[in-house]
Order: sequence, then structure tokens, then C-alpha cells
Amino acid sequence: MARPQQRRGRVGTYDRRGKAERKTLIANNKAWASAEVVRREWLAEFLSRKTMPKDAQQWVAVALTRHRQPIGHALGESNSLAATLLGVDATPSYWKQTAIEEYAAAHPAKALHVAVAVTLGGIEASTSKGTWRSPSERDGLYFEQLAAWGYGLSEVEQIVVDGGKADAAQSAARAESIRGTAADDTEHVSDFDPFDAESDDYDKTAAFES
Repeated sequence: MARPQQRRGRVGTYDRRGKAERKTLIANNKAWASAEVVRREWLAEFLSRKTMPKDAQQWVAVALTRHRQPIGHALGESNSLAATLLGVDATPSYWKQTAIEEYAAAHPAKALHVAVAVTLGGIEASTSKGTWRSPSERDGLYFEQLAAWGYGLSEVEQIVVDGGKADAAQSAARAESIRGTAADDTEHVSDFDPFDAESDDYDKTAAFES
């Protein structure tokens, strides 16, 4: 049984650890808020460039399926962030023509810019302070792509990239474990002979009915 002094020591350790975690949480939340402003300013500048990166079209094709939920949600809300990033009026509307639609129709040469903006806007709108706290593989891939296009990740955004890689590794490990279990079960079933009296799985009913 722990003595009172030992218990107080443990409580003190937990308390200090909790305070340190709380301090990190507050600092990273503030860092995220600052990084979000910088990132969205960079995205607006990125979309104002004359040409998009060579891999932009392929990225849009992949992102539309990889990030289909946030992009679909944003489209349902008129994707006002995409409009802001493009520099047009963010006028939400479920039924009427949106500013993005008008812009795309008036600037056919900017079709890829619009596609990238709509995709970026949908993903970006889904990010929050919770993104760095619980980064997913998809989150990490998004920030990796921004970095590949020249965006300088902050420390708190790098947490998302690193966390995304860790999440991907865990998912791969779980998938491998499931495949291994399935393979073992299949091997066991293929070896099973209900008429083999020496087998632990000997089926007396099957033997009797034969």
C-alpha cells in the first residue's frame, strides 16, 4: 500500500503533466489560429497565379474522391470559402447562380483554377483546431500537397503531416492483421475433414450420416 507521501508525489507528477499538456494545447491552438490566416492568404495568392501546377488536374481528380465528404458538404453550402479564395463575392445560395458559377462561365481559361479552388475550399473549410489534435491520413496528405506546391508548413501544421503518416501506418497494420487472420481461417477450413476421426474437429454426425 502506498504511503501518503508517495501518493502525494504521484498526484503531483500527474498534476504537473496535466499542466504541461494544457499549456501545449493552448499554445498549439493559438499557433493554429495564426497559421490558418497565413495559409488562407497563401491559398488566395496561389489561385491568383497565371497557371496551376502540372499535377493540379490529377490532384483534383484524386481529391474529389479522397475528400468527397467535406467537398460535398461545402458544395451544398455554395462553398463560400472557395469564392473568397478566388476573390469573388461569397454569396451563399442553394438554388440561385453562385459567384463561382458566374466566374467560371465568364473565364473559360480559368476552368482549372476554379476546379482547384472548389476542391481546396471544401477541404480547407473542414479544417479546425481539432485537425492538429487528431490528424487523419487524409488531413496529412492535404498539408503535404500544399507543401509540395511551395507552402511553408508551420510547426503545428507539421504535426498534422506527421500524425497523418502515423495514422496511415496504423491503418496499414490493422489491414495486414485482418488479412493474416483471414488467411489463417481459410487455411484451417481447407484442412478440415469431417470424416477424419483423428482430427480435433471430427464431426461424428457427418460420419454417422455417411
